[in-house]
Amino acid sequence: MTVDGRRYELVFYGPVRLAQTIACDLERGPAFFERNLVVVPAVTRANMEAAIATLVKAGGCADLVPDDHVSAGHEP
Repeated sequence: MTVDGRRYELVFYGPVRLAQTIACDLERGPAFFERNLVVVPAVTRANMEAAIATLVKAGGCADLVPDDHVSAGHEP
């Protein structure tokens, strides 16, 4: 996704798959982290596009980490 010339890589999960991923990761370590996580009812193109539109409209991009920030070695 690109907003105001900045590129953001989003990670989409449905709630069931996210729960499975979190459980699996917590078996291997003390915490679960995922940059630019977006949870949708089901991972479909329509749901992802609607989530992006909502994110942009609500000004939520300020909460995201842009790709140029990560590639420059500044990942949180």
